[in-house]
Order: sequence, then structure tokens, then C-alpha cells
Amino acid sequence: MQRSGLKRLLAVLKGKGALISNSKVQIASSELKPANGRGSSEVSRLKIDPAFFIYLREVKKIGENSTFSIDDVRQLIPSITAKMNFQEA
Repeated sequence: MQRSGLKRLLAVLKGKGALISNSKVQIASSELKPANGRGSSEVSRLKIDPAFFIYLREVKKIGENSTFSIDDVRQLIPSITAKMNFQEA
């Protein structure tokens, strides 16, 4: 992750009340939103916010909290989609 992305991630996590120590994050599980895998009805990742997520397999749930390594957080790569309409001349 680029430095600017890491700074934003840290700000997002702190805004959600996460505790960060030695690259380990502890956050209330209610602050993470489940997301299904592509083409699947099963939850495969947890969204931290629209730009950041973590795979479910990298999260340990302890009581009402979830813990994970900040190094395992992924940043979504925005893409641009163009739609074209073709008409006969």
C-alpha cells in the first residue's frame, strides 16, 4: 500500500475507534461490514470503508471485537467504466 493510502487507512481506523499496536488492529466487529465474494453468496471479506477491506480468513474474532494485522488490509483499486451506444448511420 502506498504511503498516502496507509495514512488514510490509519485515519479511518482511528475514526472507527480502533486500537492499533505493533501493526495489530483491534476494532469492534460492528464497524466492519460483511461483503460477498464476486459471484458468490458467501461472505469472503469485511469492508472497513468503501476503499479498504480485509479477507475474512485474516481476521480473528474475539468476543465483540475483531483483530487483524494492518499489513493484511487491502485497498480497492478504483476503475473507470465506459459505456458506449452504437447507432447505425
